[in-house]
Amino acid sequence: SFGRPPRRDTNARLIESLARKFDALVIPAYCLRTAPFEFTLTVLEPLERPSAGQLDALCESWIKANPEQWYMLPRLRLG
Repeated sequence: SFGRPPRRDTNARLIESLARKFDALVIPAYCLRTAPFEFTLTVLEPLERPSAGQLDALCESWIKANPEQWYMLPRLRLG
């Protein structure tokens, strides 16, 4: 959310809802481009019943660490 009020129609809320409904673990992962045709996949420890806020903060930390990897960043109008 990058400091904006949380929305109700986000993927984080959907993941939170599905994890609770099916009592499932959430396995966070992200992929970074390391060369034109090479990527590194990072898979983190499973999360048990994470909240949408926790998931949002986790994704936000990935984006802040590698902003050049996120093509949609200019559309966020962070300024």
